Amino acid sequence: MAFDQQLKERSFRFVNNNDLIAEVPPMDLLLRYWHIDQLIYIDESGKLHPGVSMFRRVLDGLKGLRRDFGKLGFDTLKDHKMNNYVQAVRKYVEDLKTGQQTPIS
Repeated sequence: MAFDQQLKERSFRFVNNNDLIAEVPPMDLLLRYWHIDQLIYIDESGKLHPGVSMFRRVLDGLKGLRRDFGKLGFDTLKDHKMNNYVQAVRKYVEDLKTGQQTPIS
C-alpha cells in the first residue's frame, strides 16, 4: 500500500512559496506517481496555508520571479532552503500558542 494511503490525513507535504524542487517530479498518471494530498503552502511572508489553489501558487510564483529579476540567485532555489521551512513551521507553532493561528487539520 502506498505511503499516502496508509497515512491518509496524518501526513502533510509542505511547499515553500516558489520552491521548484518540491514540485519534482510532477504528478504523472502514467508512472502512477503523485504527491501526498495534503499540501501546506508557505507564502512569501512565511504564513502557512492548507489547500491553496494552483492559481494562487502560480500568481505567487510570477511575483517572486518579477521581484528577483536581475538579482543574483533565483527565487525558486532560494525558497528551497530548509531554514525557510523550519522558520515558517516554528512561527506557525508560536502563533498557535498565542491564538493567532488555528490548527491545520
